[in-house]
Amino acid sequence: MSTNCQMKPFQLFGLNWMSLLHTYGIGCILADEMGLGKTCQVISLMCHLVESYENDNSSHDARPWPNLIVVPPSTYNNWLAEFKKFAPSLSVAGYRGSQSERAEIAYEVEQDPEAYHVVLATYSQINSSTDIEAMRDCDLHAAIFDEGHKMKNPETKIYKDLRRIPSKWKMLLTGTPVQNNLLEMTSLLSFINPEIFEGHMESIRYIFSTKVSVRDVSNGAFLYSERVKRARTILEPFILQRRKDQVLSDMPQKTCTVVHCDMPSGQKPIYDEYEETFRMEPSQRAVKSKGRQNDQNNIWMQLRKAAIHPLLFRRHFTDKSVEEMGSILMDRLSQEELHQPDLKHLIQELKNSSDFELHLWCRDYPRLLKKFDYPPEAELESGKVQKLLELIDQYQKNGDRVLVFSKFSRVIEILREVLSTKDVDHRVLMGNTNVSERQTMIDEFNRDETIPVFLLTTGAGGTGINLTSANKVIIFDQSDNPQDDIQAENRAHRLGQKRDVEIIRLIARHTIEELVLKACQKKIELANKVTGAVEEVDQEAASENLEKEVRKMMEEQMTPP
Repeated sequence: MSTNCQMKPFQLFGLNWMSLLHTYGIGCILADEMGLGKTCQVISLMCHLVESYENDNSSHDARPWPNLIVVPPSTYNNWLAEFKKFAPSLSVAGYRGSQSERAEIAYEVEQDPEAYHVVLATYSQINSSTDIEAMRDCDLHAAIFDEGHKMKNPETKIYKDLRRIPSKWKMLLTGTPVQNNLLEMTSLLSFINPEIFEGHMESIRYIFSTKVSVRDVSNGAFLYSERVKRARTILEPFILQRRKDQVLSDMPQKTCTVVHCDMPSGQKPIYDEYEETFRMEPSQRAVKSKGRQNDQNNIWMQLRKAAIHPLLFRRHFTDKSVEEMGSILMDRLSQEELHQPDLKHLIQELKNSSDFELHLWCRDYPRLLKKFDYPPEAELESGKVQKLLELIDQYQKNGDRVLVFSKFSRVIEILREVLSTKDVDHRVLMGNTNVSERQTMIDEFNRDETIPVFLLTTGAGGTGINLTSANKVIIFDQSDNPQDDIQAENRAHRLGQKRDVEIIRLIARHTIEELVLKACQKKIELANKVTGAVEEVDQEAASENLEKEVRKMMEEQMTPP
């Protein structure tokens, strides 16, 4: 390891723990809380394996490399940078590029495996049978998977594909608590230690199959917690999971604040309309929506958006103005530019668009469409946007720097326009941000203290990113799974942070967001009582579960005592 890397005692413990299990050929899961330097610990293990082998001339053990490390695309460049910084003596082969370029890299590793200590790949570029076969030919010593909770379901393609990659030892890394859903945890352990767990999976699944509802915290939860305690005793040797408050006595504090935002006059009637529809029976909703297909398809999501910003709907642009816009565009632009075969389809696309999406057309073609656009002040017709600007102004005066998270890309785009109009310097990271640009943008924000704001989607910017230069985190709108927002918070509250971190949740007053917050807090409370972690579920299931819980709360509010 480079002298630039001064490992903390708990990280040295992690290195020794990984090394011990590696010595006995037992796969493991490093599940430290986000921000505790799992990347550094893994790099130190790679160095330890190489140095131990090279310094022991009498060793008859197999060469402990090349080692495959698979990471999310958003963290690939950060992993490369960390290897260069902390382990410049290690040879790292970057497995990326076109299919032919990847094949060439794999061939080089296959022909001269001793020359490459690490093969660094992303999940998105190791997802074909060709890539899997290429890795099978590389004589891998170890296979390490960052964001390893992706392997929680043995029925998924990613689980089955990556399991086909042979290696002498496997390890998973995850900042998402793994001791939350015991069935999923056993799937992870079976992935890394099939010879230990596969023959006993049916028995384990039977023991761990009990589930507890959010509404039953006292009775069933107690019985389940007893099972969890016994299960942890069995599974503890394979998992190392530590929290910041356990290992970092000097870690800056993290405080959480809820800030309520009053909806302005231009927003509240829209929200009230959607809430009324949300309370209706499905048959009544179809009549109420008056044919607006988006409204019928997912009234739950429409209600969530109504609490955020009216520009997420089409209210300013009338059918007549949309038809005029379509005629002008069809007359002046080519079909290639419009991506529509005729005027009818173009107008239908425009009618299904929100005010903000139609504004983007006006912005991109001002000579043709500027007269149809909404006034600039329309972007401020949101209680949350108004409160956000108020907070950012206060933070700039105090020298604070802020991360702003939204689960919606379109909301981030609206906020980008708002900040640009207000001349607030900022950076933006979303799912469609080029992977090669992400680390450059992150480094620029961390390095340049004059940039006060970083806008991120929760999905793209919530994991594997270090933004400790910020000390304020604003959750502009909540995710369906509270674990996603906790991950986002930890972009700033992590190892390397020098200042106390404040988490601010913006909640539209007297809206469904208050119930969403309450439901998420209940979920965290239950998880802490039972297993100490929030259950990890897919986004669709999380949204459905949250909607059901909020509907129950609404029914309870309407039921007289």
